[in-house]
Amino acid sequence: MLIQMTAADGGQLAFQFRGRGGARPGAGRKPRPERVGLLPHTPRERHRGYQPVHVTARAVRLSPNLRSQSVFAALRAILARSSEKGFRLLHFSVQGNHLHFIAEADDGVAFARGVQRLLSRAAMAVNALARRSGKLWTDRHHRESLTTPSQVRNAYVYVLFNLRKHELGSAAPSLSAFLTADPCSSTYWFEGWSPHAPPPPGALAKAGPPIVMPPTTWLARRGWKTRGLVRFDEVPTARRPS
Repeated sequence: MLIQMTAADGGQLAFQFRGRGGARPGAGRKPRPERVGLLPHTPRERHRGYQPVHVTARAVRLSPNLRSQSVFAALRAILARSSEKGFRLLHFSVQGNHLHFIAEADDGVAFARGVQRLLSRAAMAVNALARRSGKLWTDRHHRESLTTPSQVRNAYVYVLFNLRKHELGSAAPSLSAFLTADPCSSTYWFEGWSPHAPPPPGALAKAGPPIVMPPTTWLARRGWKTRGLVRFDEVPTARRPS
């Protein structure tokens, strides 16, 4: 801001004042270190009832190991009763610090409330078991609508065999890695194995009563099979950092 004033001898003096406001380099609140890399709070894509959805929920730092025997038992009980009120859990995989699941719902309201119930109940159960307080999940879960048969097939492989992705990485997998199912996943109840690479005898022996629901959408039930049945020896590709 430039202000001119008249001096006593008839001349003019100019003063430059620095105003307030406006964009300045480096201005604004700085993100906390634990929030770097989190998903922004932008509007969610509208859920469509004919599309299954892949959800990833990541736990906060210093949270309990979700795959420990007692914690997973609590999570398993929550997952087993999560299919209700128009929300259906199709498959899941619990890793040390995050949870993957594929679900479908009658409409957007049923889906949003179903995810909220599942994650809230899981947080309360784990916190009670670990005698901790505070939130268990980071502020925002990742959600991917599966709109094509290829996306659904890839999501099944990614979720069911997610442990292989984390344990094997770029290393050459050993034969023993493909002899059993991940005990912290719903691989036991998956139907759609390729006859060219089916599960080895006994790999799914611990199945028990299913705790997931059969799919009702065409994409999750039959559509994905047009891209080939799932081989038990598959390893997920790095579709996202989780």
